[in-house]
Amino acid sequence: MKMIIPTVLLVLSGLSTQATPVTMEMSGADCRESGIYDNLNLSYALKVENDLQDGVWTTSQNKETANVYRFQDDGILEIIQADASGEPRYESYMWRIEEYNNQAFLVLTTSDFKHELLYQTLPNCQGMVLVDPVSIDQVNLIYNPDTASADQRQINKRLAGVWENASYPYDLTNNFDDCGTFEPIDGAYLQYQFKSDGTFTKRFGSHLMQLEESGIYEIVGEGQYILFHTATSDGNYTHHVARIKYLDYGELVLEQTLESEDFAQFFCSSLKSISFVQ
Repeated sequence: MKMIIPTVLLVLSGLSTQATPVTMEMSGADCRESGIYDNLNLSYALKVENDLQDGVWTTSQNKETANVYRFQDDGILEIIQADASGEPRYESYMWRIEEYNNQAFLVLTTSDFKHELLYQTLPNCQGMVLVDPVSIDQVNLIYNPDTASADQRQINKRLAGVWENASYPYDLTNNFDDCGTFEPIDGAYLQYQFKSDGTFTKRFGSHLMQLEESGIYEIVGEGQYILFHTATSDGNYTHHVARIKYLDYGELVLEQTLESEDFAQFFCSSLKSISFVQ
């Protein structure tokens, strides 16, 4: 277990008088199957850590609106959640489990190391409840097996190939401060190429300007999101989420915002649905 840093220790110390051991009852017809908590060779903290890594976690049974949590083995938590406008957004934290007074606490650290979030973990039959020990706010996570389901394999199969925009992809605006142009761009296009090895290429621009981005893509949740990891010129990645509104052979509708490092004020859009054909 990693050393507890002072800010987390201060919060945990305030709970010492009320801490009680937490046990998990995995019985009943509606309970998820997990042998992790029956393993006597693991500490309680390690059981919770393995449990979080073992699944994909959502905040709702409704896959159209559910936030998605993925606790990666490399210590990165990826969250996809919709903002007030409905736009799916990507967040990431470093995560770890700390055990204190027979309880397991999830510690989330921002990428700049300036802020930390602390949650008590309460596993249950359907998933896990994360409780903020200060505000008592809760995040209810529902467990979903982290497997390449038949549906996800089918989505990857249908996505493979080149997709050309069938509707105008960029915004039109009358405001200089907004992204977009006053008139439609002559020859504007947007193209995605998805490959079976999990890589993608995004080509966009006009008759006068051709731009390209590439990276890695993943199908996330129950097949409702595409998570794009786009390579940047400095060797890092930016992350962008598109919601799959419709997918059938030869037809694709993605709901997303469009943005790019180059000419961002022209080839961009607010949240909108864009149709593609093969």
